[in-house]
Amino acid sequence: IIVNRNAEHNSPSISMLRLAAEHLKKIRYSQLVRPAVGPDAPPTIELLHWAIKAYSFPWILHMSALLNGIILLADTGNKAAVRVIGRSSFELCAHAYYVKKHLKQHIDGEDLAAAWNFLLPIATGSRYMNDYHHPEESELFPAPPHIAKAVNCFKEVMPKDTDDDYSYLSEFCHPNTMTFQQHYRWTTPYTID
Repeated sequence: IIVNRNAEHNSPSISMLRLAAEHLKKIRYSQLVRPAVGPDAPPTIELLHWAIKAYSFPWILHMSALLNGIILLADTGNKAAVRVIGRSSFELCAHAYYVKKHLKQHIDGEDLAAAWNFLLPIATGSRYMNDYHHPEESELFPAPPHIAKAVNCFKEVMPKDTDDDYSYLSEFCHPNTMTFQQHYRWTTPYTID
């Protein structure tokens, strides 16, 4: 999801987001029951399929929430908040591509253990938990991949003229000139309105 830098609330970009959001609202999920594979048993393809669904379903729900937030904020003209949520949606898409790419490599190579070991920190890793509640990496909360890995991986499939989109969105998430200039304009070299 890329939020067009000049998107207005009725632009083609926002219209596409509205369409996607409406379709996502209609998706219903069934209960996920973990296959009876013990914690020390080698992972099975059924266990991996379950884990992929356990990652994908909340991913879709979270993306739906972000899209609906972008639409509501765009409708009120709140571009500052749209950009922050736009960055989050970009990271979510980059993460999904990163996960898909690496899981596919492991599954295609018939290395189910590697696929499981890759997916475990994806699903249960938390930098916050490690930094503030479990100072040492644990099996319960392994270190997740850094978002920079996912963003760099995502560049493989991004259109060539969008290389700076993530950096652009990131600028609005930090206290700097890009963030501040959303809320004022220089009317003369000496006057800010």
